Amino acid sequence: MKDTDQNAEIAKLDGWTLFDSGKDSFGVWCEAHATREHEGILQDKLPLYLTSYDALVPVIKRQIEDGAVNQLDFALQLNAILPDGEIARYPLTIFATPSQLCEALLRAAGKWKE
Repeated sequence: MKDTDQNAEIAKLDGWTLFDSGKDSFGVWCEAHATREHEGILQDKLPLYLTSYDALVPVIKRQIEDGAVNQLDFALQLNAILPDGEIARYPLTIFATPSQLCEALLRAAGKWKE
């Protein structure tokens, strides 16, 4: 998956909505509470999940707590991405990059596209 596609899929998991371009819209991202009539179009504020732990970790936590993602499946997906033995040395390693965490989350959520 391209970085932009990964970021968009994580944003959807985080509750963001993309209003597609068309007659009444030009393709903007809005927070979960937004509607087409919402004045605060927030496209420029879409978090960069692939580079920010601060943006990504709360999404992972919510997905696991809400039952949308199985914690063990997430750990197994992360283990497959990290260098050999990384998870074995550190339970749910803190050494994974945001990009690696994004891929593991998307794979565990069934949103990863080859």
